[in-house]
Amino acid sequence: MGILYTYGSYVRKDMDIERSTTQVEIFDTGIAILAGLMIIPAVFAFSGGNPETLQAGPSLMFITLPKVFASMGFGTATGIVFFILVLLAALTSAVSLMETSVSTFMDELHWSRKKCCGLMVVIMIVLGTASSMGYGLLDFIRIFGMNFLDFFDFMTNSVMMPLAALATCILILRVVGIDGMEKEIEQSSPFRRKKLYRVFIKYFAPICLIIILLSSIANVWELSVCKKYMTLFYKECSMDQLQDKRRSNCTVHQEEWLAGKHGRKSANECVKCGKWEEVCPQHIKIRDELEKVAAELLG
Repeated sequence: MGILYTYGSYVRKDMDIERSTTQVEIFDTGIAILAGLMIIPAVFAFSGGNPETLQAGPSLMFITLPKVFASMGFGTATGIVFFILVLLAALTSAVSLMETSVSTFMDELHWSRKKCCGLMVVIMIVLGTASSMGYGLLDFIRIFGMNFLDFFDFMTNSVMMPLAALATCILILRVVGIDGMEKEIEQSSPFRRKKLYRVFIKYFAPICLIIILLSSIANVWELSVCKKYMTLFYKECSMDQLQDKRRSNCTVHQEEWLAGKHGRKSANECVKCGKWEEVCPQHIKIRDELEKVAAELLG
């Protein structure tokens, strides 16, 4: 969102904003659809038809996709080209993101561009180092059950971006005013989608953004609560107690939620095939952990 604001402030007054917006909509949506048509079927086929193994975000790029490349012809060359393109995309995106922050520091702190760039380099090195080690050296550090890279990805894409977009709607509706925004657009060309813009900025955009924000937070909260609940459950109940209390409300609810509702088998039916370890985004040694639990509970 900050990139749009920053580069939007650099636009000439005579530029056709509505035409430029239409071009961005067409190309961005088209490329996103093409990427989805190429990546999602490949990953879904590699997962063996199990949609729960489709991991979004960094896990998709750094764990699932490399396995797809490894299973295809010329996969090594394809993977190298893919990650080179990802590197170039990251560098160009970093320039845009850095310009947003540098411009803000220059306006608010009245610093020189050189000084603001130096500050941003330090910040990017610190945060970038933590993110790059999220699946390596710092993998043991968890924030709401996520490592650094997943947490930063969640905060920026699922929390900060909807909040920034919602703040934009409030800014236009309560501060600038829709009429003022329309006059700004009409300085360069007629605003042909004026009525549609009013409906979306007043009703559809805020409602959809709130739904997206709440659903993202609820998803992380559910995972965190479930993990905590499971930990407490296994600490308080021994294996014998699980058998004796299988028909109790606690055990029945747990069994139905974990096994019955999701079509899964119980943990004591594990055949140690290792398939879940291959797709686990947190690199958990599931077979070793199950043996530890069994040794502790069974004595």
